[in-house]
Amino acid sequence: MAPEQNYQVPVNERDVYHVLQCRGGFNPETGQPLYEPMLQKYNAREFELFGKRSLEAQGWDLKILWDPRTQTNPTLQKTNANPNPNVN
Repeated sequence: MAPEQNYQVPVNERDVYHVLQCRGGFNPETGQPLYEPMLQKYNAREFELFGKRSLEAQGWDLKILWDPRTQTNPTLQKTNANPNPNVN
């Protein structure tokens, strides 16, 4: 099970974005990632207006673990979705 599926948001931090972010890049000899992912927390308004777009432009891979606007974990919603939408 992926770590983001077990992610629990502390009650006093439900008003900020929780983002797992990592720089891209791999060691050409071993294929191992060069950077470890890190958890960052962002003010909702700042992240929506500037943060997300700016970080992606700088080459960061972002995975939102908690969205304060919807009070949900978007990653968990995607993984719980039907993996084969053609099968009912």
